[in-house]
Amino acid sequence: MSYDILPVMIREGMTSSVLPDDVETLKQQLIEKNNIIFGKDSFIAELEKRNGLLMEQVTLLKKYRFARSSEQWTDEERRQQRLFDEAEDGVFQISPEIESETERITYTRKKGKRGRKPLPEDLPRTVIEHELSEEERRCGNEACLRYGSCEKCRPVIGSETREELEFIPAQIKVNRHVYYKYGEIKCDEFEADESQPGVIAAAREKRIIPAAIVTASLLAHIIVSKFADALPFYRQERIFSRLGIRISRQNMCNWTIQASRGCGEYLDLLRGKIREGPLINIDETPLQVLNEPNRPFDSESYMWVMVGSQADARRVVLYNYSSHRNTEVAESLLKDYRGALQTDGYKVYDSVGGWDGIWHVGCTQHARHKFFEAYVGANKQGHAKTGLKYIKRLYRIEHELREAGLSDDEFVVARRRAAAPVFREFKKWLEHMSRTVVPKSLMGEAVSYTLSRFQMLVRYLKYAYLTPDNNVAERAIRPYVVGRKNWLFSNTPLGAHASAGMYSLVETAKANNLDPFHFMYRLFKELPEAETEEALEKLLPWNMTGIPAYKLETGQN
Repeated sequence: MSYDILPVMIREGMTSSVLPDDVETLKQQLIEKNNIIFGKDSFIAELEKRNGLLMEQVTLLKKYRFARSSEQWTDEERRQQRLFDEAEDGVFQISPEIESETERITYTRKKGKRGRKPLPEDLPRTVIEHELSEEERRCGNEACLRYGSCEKCRPVIGSETREELEFIPAQIKVNRHVYYKYGEIKCDEFEADESQPGVIAAAREKRIIPAAIVTASLLAHIIVSKFADALPFYRQERIFSRLGIRISRQNMCNWTIQASRGCGEYLDLLRGKIREGPLINIDETPLQVLNEPNRPFDSESYMWVMVGSQADARRVVLYNYSSHRNTEVAESLLKDYRGALQTDGYKVYDSVGGWDGIWHVGCTQHARHKFFEAYVGANKQGHAKTGLKYIKRLYRIEHELREAGLSDDEFVVARRRAAAPVFREFKKWLEHMSRTVVPKSLMGEAVSYTLSRFQMLVRYLKYAYLTPDNNVAERAIRPYVVGRKNWLFSNTPLGAHASAGMYSLVETAKANNLDPFHFMYRLFKELPEAETEEALEKLLPWNMTGIPAYKLETGQN
């Protein structure tokens, strides 16, 4: 019999007066009591484990609720020079060659000149000269004044200049088109020609929305205000009212739908261009459509965003509305595409990624996000920081080589040489951590996710036009998400499809560094006359000339 269990039995209330005299009975009671105690210990250990997981989630939720949303490290974290936590120093050592190669990569931020930035030179200027009168400039010498003025004036020796901005409010004007009618000519010498019409008139120009009061310029302004500046139609309605004109939000909505229909062939052309490759980045975001047939009003639909990058730096951004988020949607959007496809870890993309001719690339940023959540959930302690540092090293390599001005072939070779050893160390560390961390913890989920996607994370090393992450698609989604915060939902699927078309045009213009208003104005004005594919090609963003560049401070897009 194990005598170390007796103190426990006494604490539980089993005194010598109640203990049985029979040895076998006593053994049986001891075994049962021991099993109960062992079960309690296991239950307590399970509760402590569960409590740890819940505390991670609470800490993470507090961060999202109250702390800053940026995932950048603080200055205190940047000052820490050690690459690994002490607990891992004896297990994984960074090679001196890799350390010297990666640690020398630094980021330098150019310090701009202090003070106010100069105003753009291309803005029109009105020169307002400030001069003293002749009387104020006349000689004021006392001797001259004593014997009469000498009539001399001070000469101009220089000037000082300051500039200020003047705002000219928007104006609404009416274009009145007068189409004169011409009657028939009665010839005295010849009989009337019955094949000629009796009355003729000047031909009416083709318009993007026939028989409407909206012009190409007004339509471009309305579209850009909503889809580039996130200004809902009801707010635009109030703005127009202050200018003295009544344009209802219903009219603006109808114009948007008609404009999307009028741009149908042009959008089809963009869909063909995006499939030319060599790269498509794709992502999706939720959308609520109130009056969707056979679906509850609070059901979730989705806006899919594709960014196609061509070899000559041309880009096409396409938004596509769908009521579902399943594999069939992804397959229909990417039908007949051959090239690189970069996505996050959503499983529907794995089906398309397995097609012949598709090089499916993962997103390092999503893996980093999971390690950051584990880092925050553990109160910035534990092993998650090491995973963040491995990813940081990969981005440092990418940044330095992008700045080096190498050719594509040189860049690919240099990137593989520098990043491949880091990936090997990273994978070895992940495999070690997978055997030590709790699988359901935030750290366990980060390790499991990264290992499951590891092969696709490495694939960006193959081509120069590939980057470690899918951020280009994430940035393309951001304007839509900002707008969605203002109008919250779409009323009908027809409106959602129209919004997708207008977002596609606005964001494609911005992606090719064209001012969206001037691009949309030119497109709406010339598209009705473009009846051939060659004419449509001339209206592609990279074929348009004379359109101002898209002016926006870095970091504001």
